[in-house]
Amino acid sequence: MIRTSSLGLLAGLSAIAAAALPFAASCALSEMGAEATPDGSPLPATDGATPVVDAALDADEESCDASSADCVSRPLTCDEATFCPVPVNVSAFTALVSVWGSGPNDVWAVGSAGTALHWDGVAFTATTTNTTLTLGAVWAAGPNDVWTAGDTNLILRKTGPAWTTVAPAGENEFSGFPVFAIWGPGNGELHLGTAPAFVNEGDLGGPGSLVAKVAAPDGGIAWRARIGPGSIRGLWGSSADDLWAVGDDGTTVHGTRANGKQLHTWVEVDSQSRATLGGVWGSTAGNVWAVGDGGTLRHITAGAPVWEVVASPTTRTLRKIWGSSAKDIWAVGDAGTILHYDGVGWTTATAAFPPGRKPRLYGVWGSGESDVWIVGDGVVLRTSKKTGGSP
Repeated sequence: MIRTSSLGLLAGLSAIAAAALPFAASCALSEMGAEATPDGSPLPATDGATPVVDAALDADEESCDASSADCVSRPLTCDEATFCPVPVNVSAFTALVSVWGSGPNDVWAVGSAGTALHWDGVAFTATTTNTTLTLGAVWAAGPNDVWTAGDTNLILRKTGPAWTTVAPAGENEFSGFPVFAIWGPGNGELHLGTAPAFVNEGDLGGPGSLVAKVAAPDGGIAWRARIGPGSIRGLWGSSADDLWAVGDDGTTVHGTRANGKQLHTWVEVDSQSRATLGGVWGSTAGNVWAVGDGGTLRHITAGAPVWEVVASPTTRTLRKIWGSSAKDIWAVGDAGTILHYDGVGWTTATAAFPPGRKPRLYGVWGSGESDVWIVGDGVVLRTSKKTGGSP
């Protein structure tokens, strides 16, 4: 069974009803069947039937100025670039928003119009999700346990040949809000980063929510909401007892627990930024990075009272971050932006994009240093076999 438990407030944070108002519009769009981009803006429909994410249909984007940094005039070859496109049978107007896997031959990419693609080591294959909603996050505990979630609280799980609905949107089941991030420690727990939401017949579950899956006494699944400020857009933990959440207005909160407790104790940490933070990742509990709007880069080490401001080589929005070690970290974002950290500093990396406007890149994940995947607007990229994993 699926249940919603009572809410627990983060220490020192108050729930402000007004903060949920911008989200009400996106809920209404979802209820009418409209899609939304990862930042909540509505999407155009391609033919009036199936709406899709289209980050490249702005009025001023019908043509591409070859002199613009946003455009590709001379495409790089896969021999020249760090990342090479992987063939994928999706529309150029389909945004692939999130990527995750359990190994080099088991990779999932999800996105708009209910798209869920699986890489088996040879090719990507589309799977049937029975939804046209945008899937904004994917996470895999292993080859036979994959989770994805997205608009209006849609949560799906795949443990066999088909996706099944785990927590259907309902009147009392955290209804009506999108999920931006999924993370699990591999022990059966699962954490969801969400937008502001009303839950439990009108109780305010915002201005932002972090939802955890726990085992119900009868052996089923229960969902518990923990409250945080603003939308939670990125999650990462070094273990089940050490978790970071980042989101709107520079929000970063650190959750820890001990002595077998089920609930984390949450503490807000100053990021020294008001930019939206979309991704967080660490090599260890004492070495964590966050990325966000305007090329924001933040770093925190064990015992530090605030996040360190790190010089960035870009002003583009950075959406997600992943690394294989403290000296091999990748961040991706708008206008085809790919950054790499080698333990000393951040530099830009290249991809063999086709001619035209560079795509937004939404997600990054890898099975190791020489096998890194990036997804975005109608594109999947993988580290070039010629160049290895580092620029």
